[in-house]
Amino acid sequence: AAWSKSNDAKEYTLVSANTFKNPIPIKVTSAPMAADALEQNNTKTTRTVINIILNSNDVYSTPVFKDNLNIHVSKDVDYFSIKIPSDKTYDYYVKAIVYDFYYPNAAKTYALDASISYELNGVYADTVFDDITPEIKLKADDILNYKVSPLFQGLLGTYAVSFQMMRKVKTTGVEEELLINNLSPNPAKDFINFSNKFNDNKLIIIDSKGLFVKSIDIKLNESQVRIDIGELSNGVYFLKSNNGSELEKFIVSK
Repeated sequence: AAWSKSNDAKEYTLVSANTFKNPIPIKVTSAPMAADALEQNNTKTTRTVINIILNSNDVYSTPVFKDNLNIHVSKDVDYFSIKIPSDKTYDYYVKAIVYDFYYPNAAKTYALDASISYELNGVYADTVFDDITPEIKLKADDILNYKVSPLFQGLLGTYAVSFQMMRKVKTTGVEEELLINNLSPNPAKDFINFSNKFNDNKLIIIDSKGLFVKSIDIKLNESQVRIDIGELSNGVYFLKSNNGSELEKFIVSK
Protein backbone atom coordinates (compact mmCIF):
# COMPACT_ATOMS: atom_id res chain seq x y z
CA ALA A 1 0.00 0.00 0.00
CA ALA A 2 1.02 3.64 -0.40
CA TRP A 3 0.32 6.37 2.14
CA SER A 4 0.99 10.08 2.04
CA LYS A 5 1.04 12.87 4.60
CA SER A 6 1.49 16.63 4.07
CA ASN A 7 3.40 18.75 6.57
CA ASP A 8 0.25 20.22 8.10
CA ALA A 9 -1.73 16.96 8.26
CA LYS A 10 -2.08 14.91 11.44
CA GLU A 11 -2.67 11.52 9.83
CA TYR A 12 -1.44 9.61 6.79
CA THR A 13 -3.86 9.08 3.87
CA LEU A 14 -4.10 5.85 1.90
CA VAL A 15 -3.48 6.68 -1.75
CA SER A 16 -3.08 3.17 -3.17
CA ALA A 17 -3.97 -0.30 -1.92
CA ASN A 18 -1.62 -2.02 -4.39
CA THR A 19 1.37 -3.97 -3.17
CA PHE A 20 4.95 -2.97 -3.99
CA LYS A 21 8.26 -4.76 -3.85
CA ASN A 22 10.88 -3.24 -1.60
CA PRO A 23 8.96 0.01 -0.94
CA ILE A 24 11.02 3.03 0.00
CA PRO A 25 9.92 6.32 1.62
CA ILE A 26 9.73 9.31 -0.71
CA LYS A 27 9.84 12.85 0.63
CA VAL A 28 8.43 15.53 -1.70
CA THR A 29 9.55 19.11 -1.01
CA SER A 30 8.94 22.35 -2.84
CA ALA A 31 11.78 24.05 -4.68
CA PRO A 32 13.68 26.67 -2.64
CA MET A 33 12.23 30.16 -2.93
CA ALA A 34 14.43 32.59 -4.84
CA ALA A 35 15.32 35.91 -3.23
CA ASP A 36 13.33 38.96 -4.36
CA ALA A 37 14.76 41.91 -6.28
CA LEU A 38 15.38 43.88 -3.06
CA GLU A 39 17.24 41.10 -1.27
CA GLN A 40 20.10 43.42 -0.34
CA ASN A 41 17.79 45.15 2.16
CA ASN A 42 18.10 42.49 4.87
CA THR A 43 20.17 44.79 7.11
CA LYS A 44 19.69 48.40 8.22
CA THR A 45 22.93 49.32 6.47
CA THR A 46 21.64 48.02 3.12
CA ARG A 47 18.00 49.05 3.60
CA THR A 48 15.83 50.09 0.66
CA VAL A 49 15.30 53.87 0.64
CA ILE A 50 11.73 54.92 -0.17
CA ASN A 51 11.49 58.32 -1.83
CA ILE A 52 7.91 59.59 -1.48
CA ILE A 53 7.04 62.44 -3.84
CA LEU A 54 4.88 65.33 -2.65
CA ASN A 55 4.17 67.88 -5.36
CA SER A 56 3.71 71.56 -4.52
CA ASN A 57 -0.03 71.39 -3.78
CA ASP A 58 -0.22 67.86 -2.41
CA VAL A 59 -1.38 67.08 1.11
CA TYR A 60 -1.23 63.31 0.55
CA SER A 61 1.34 61.59 -1.62
CA THR A 62 0.53 58.85 -4.06
CA PRO A 63 1.26 55.61 -2.16
CA VAL A 64 4.61 54.02 -3.00
CA PHE A 65 3.84 50.34 -3.63
CA LYS A 66 6.51 47.62 -3.58
CA ASP A 67 5.27 44.25 -4.85
CA ASN A 68 6.73 40.77 -5.48
CA LEU A 69 8.67 40.78 -2.23
CA ASN A 70 9.31 37.75 -0.06
CA ILE A 71 10.83 36.22 3.02
CA HIS A 72 12.65 33.36 1.32
CA VAL A 73 14.73 31.82 4.13
CA SER A 74 14.14 31.58 7.86
CA LYS A 75 16.59 34.36 8.80
CA ASP A 76 15.41 36.78 6.11
CA VAL A 77 14.02 40.21 7.10
CA ASP A 78 13.54 43.35 4.99
CA TYR A 79 14.40 46.93 5.98
CA PHE A 80 13.01 50.11 4.41
CA SER A 81 13.95 53.72 5.13
CA ILE A 82 11.75 56.73 4.42
CA LYS A 83 13.43 59.73 2.82
CA ILE A 84 12.00 62.79 4.61
CA PRO A 85 11.58 65.98 2.52
CA SER A 86 13.87 68.83 3.50
CA ASP A 87 11.19 71.55 3.81
CA LYS A 88 11.10 72.39 7.53
CA THR A 89 7.88 74.42 7.34
CA TYR A 90 5.92 71.15 7.46
CA ASP A 91 5.40 68.23 9.78
CA TYR A 92 5.22 64.92 7.93
CA TYR A 93 3.17 61.82 8.70
CA VAL A 94 3.92 58.39 7.25
CA LYS A 95 1.82 55.22 7.32
CA ALA A 96 2.92 51.77 6.12
CA ILE A 97 0.74 48.82 5.09
CA VAL A 98 1.89 45.22 4.61
CA TYR A 99 -0.21 43.09 2.28
CA ASP A 100 0.05 39.39 3.17
CA PHE A 101 -1.92 36.14 3.38
CA TYR A 102 -4.45 37.57 5.85
CA TYR A 103 -4.49 41.10 4.40
CA PRO A 104 -4.39 40.84 0.60
CA ASN A 105 -4.87 43.82 -1.67
CA ALA A 106 -7.71 43.96 -4.16
CA ALA A 107 -5.75 42.53 -7.07
CA LYS A 108 -3.49 39.88 -5.57
CA THR A 109 -3.04 37.40 -2.75
CA TYR A 110 0.16 36.55 -0.87
CA ALA A 111 1.62 33.59 1.04
CA LEU A 112 3.41 35.14 4.03
CA ASP A 113 1.86 36.03 7.38
CA ALA A 114 3.94 39.18 7.93
CA SER A 115 4.50 41.79 10.62
CA ILE A 116 5.97 45.28 10.46
CA SER A 117 7.78 47.38 13.07
CA TYR A 118 9.51 50.73 12.95
CA GLU A 119 12.48 52.58 14.40
CA LEU A 120 12.45 56.38 14.73
CA ASN A 121 15.80 58.10 15.29
CA GLY A 122 17.31 54.87 16.64
CA VAL A 123 14.46 54.06 19.03
CA TYR A 124 12.25 51.05 18.28
CA ALA A 125 8.50 51.27 18.84
CA ASP A 126 7.12 49.07 21.61
CA THR A 127 4.57 47.46 19.28
CA VAL A 128 4.94 45.13 16.31
CA PHE A 129 2.07 45.64 13.89
CA ASP A 130 0.32 42.87 12.00
CA ASP A 131 -0.54 44.79 8.84
CA ILE A 132 -0.99 48.58 9.27
CA THR A 133 1.12 51.01 11.26
CA PRO A 134 -0.26 54.22 12.74
CA GLU A 135 0.66 57.55 11.16
CA ILE A 136 4.11 58.47 12.48
CA LYS A 137 4.80 62.19 12.88
CA LEU A 138 8.17 63.29 11.50
CA LYS A 139 10.17 66.44 10.94
CA ALA A 140 12.67 67.13 8.20
CA ASP A 141 15.78 65.74 9.94
CA ASP A 142 14.22 62.55 11.39
CA ILE A 143 15.31 59.03 10.39
CA LEU A 144 12.52 56.46 10.03
CA ASN A 145 13.22 52.77 9.34
CA TYR A 146 10.69 49.96 8.91
CA LYS A 147 11.35 46.24 9.28
CA VAL A 148 9.16 43.55 7.70
CA SER A 149 9.53 40.05 9.13
CA PRO A 150 7.45 36.87 9.51
CA LEU A 151 4.79 37.07 12.20
CA PHE A 152 6.16 33.75 13.50
CA GLN A 153 9.72 32.52 13.16
CA GLY A 154 10.27 30.13 10.27
CA LEU A 155 7.40 31.31 8.06
CA LEU A 156 8.26 31.92 4.40
CA GLY A 157 6.31 33.48 1.58
CA THR A 158 5.43 36.49 -0.54
CA TYR A 159 4.14 39.91 0.47
CA ALA A 160 3.86 43.54 -0.68
CA VAL A 161 4.21 46.83 1.17
CA SER A 162 3.07 50.40 0.58
CA PHE A 163 4.04 53.73 2.13
CA GLN A 164 2.11 56.99 2.07
CA MET A 165 3.07 60.43 3.37
CA MET A 166 0.92 63.35 4.48
CA ARG A 167 2.23 66.81 5.29
CA LYS A 168 0.80 69.55 7.46
CA VAL A 169 1.99 73.10 8.01
CA LYS A 170 3.59 73.31 11.45
CA THR A 171 1.33 74.82 14.10
CA THR A 172 2.19 76.82 17.20
CA GLY A 173 0.84 74.07 19.44
CA VAL A 174 -2.39 75.96 20.20
CA GLU A 175 -5.39 73.68 19.81
CA GLU A 176 -7.25 74.42 16.60
CA GLU A 177 -10.77 75.81 16.72
CA LEU A 178 -13.49 73.33 15.83
CA LEU A 179 -14.22 74.05 12.19
CA ILE A 180 -17.04 71.58 11.50
CA ASN A 181 -20.18 71.25 13.63
CA ASN A 182 -23.29 69.08 13.56
CA LEU A 183 -22.30 66.61 10.86
CA SER A 184 -25.34 64.53 9.96
CA PRO A 185 -26.59 62.00 9.19
CA ASN A 186 -23.90 59.80 10.67
CA PRO A 187 -23.95 56.95 9.64
CA ALA A 188 -24.83 58.28 6.19
CA LYS A 189 -25.91 56.74 2.90
CA ASP A 190 -26.01 59.31 0.09
CA PHE A 191 -24.91 62.65 1.58
CA ILE A 192 -23.68 64.45 4.71
CA ASN A 193 -24.49 67.97 5.97
CA PHE A 194 -22.56 70.13 8.41
CA SER A 195 -22.26 73.72 9.58
CA ASN A 196 -19.01 75.28 8.48
CA LYS A 197 -16.37 77.60 9.97
CA PHE A 198 -13.78 76.42 7.50
CA ASN A 199 -11.23 78.99 6.30
CA ASP A 200 -10.23 77.27 3.08
CA ASN A 201 -12.10 76.35 -0.10
CA LYS A 202 -11.34 72.64 -0.17
CA LEU A 203 -11.92 69.56 1.96
CA ILE A 204 -10.42 66.09 1.56
CA ILE A 205 -11.98 62.70 2.31
CA ILE A 206 -9.69 59.81 3.25
CA ASP A 207 -10.56 56.24 4.13
CA SER A 208 -9.75 54.25 7.28
CA LYS A 209 -6.37 53.23 5.81
CA GLY A 210 -5.38 56.88 5.37
CA LEU A 211 -5.70 56.73 1.57
CA PHE A 212 -7.04 59.68 -0.42
CA VAL A 213 -10.62 59.19 -1.69
CA LYS A 214 -11.79 62.54 -3.08
CA SER A 215 -11.54 66.31 -2.67
CA ILE A 216 -14.48 68.70 -2.34
CA ASP A 217 -14.57 72.37 -3.30
CA ILE A 218 -16.62 74.57 -0.97
CA LYS A 219 -17.42 78.28 -0.74
CA LEU A 220 -15.71 80.24 2.03
CA ASN A 221 -18.94 82.03 2.99
CA GLU A 222 -21.08 78.87 2.85
CA SER A 223 -22.34 78.31 6.41
CA GLN A 224 -24.15 75.03 5.62
CA VAL A 225 -22.41 72.45 3.43
CA ARG A 226 -23.85 69.35 1.77
CA ILE A 227 -21.51 66.71 0.30
CA ASP A 228 -22.71 63.87 -1.91
CA ILE A 229 -21.15 60.55 -0.88
CA GLY A 230 -23.34 58.15 -2.84
CA GLU A 231 -20.34 56.68 -4.67
CA LEU A 232 -18.50 55.71 -1.44
CA SER A 233 -18.48 52.11 -0.25
CA ASN A 234 -19.47 51.12 3.28
CA GLY A 235 -16.79 52.00 5.82
CA VAL A 236 -15.22 54.67 8.01
CA TYR A 237 -14.03 57.93 6.45
CA PHE A 238 -12.48 61.17 7.64
CA LEU A 239 -12.92 64.75 6.53
CA LYS A 240 -9.66 66.68 6.55
CA SER A 241 -8.72 70.22 5.72
CA ASN A 242 -6.50 71.01 2.77
CA ASN A 243 -3.51 71.40 5.12
CA GLY A 244 -4.09 67.95 6.66
CA SER A 245 -5.96 68.85 9.88
CA GLU A 246 -8.45 66.14 10.80
CA LEU A 247 -11.91 67.66 11.19
CA GLU A 248 -14.54 64.91 11.51
CA LYS A 249 -15.14 61.17 11.19
CA PHE A 250 -18.20 59.75 9.46
CA ILE A 251 -19.51 56.31 8.57
CA VAL A 252 -21.06 55.18 5.28
CA SER A 253 -23.66 52.44 5.69
CA LYS A 254 -25.99 51.46 2.83
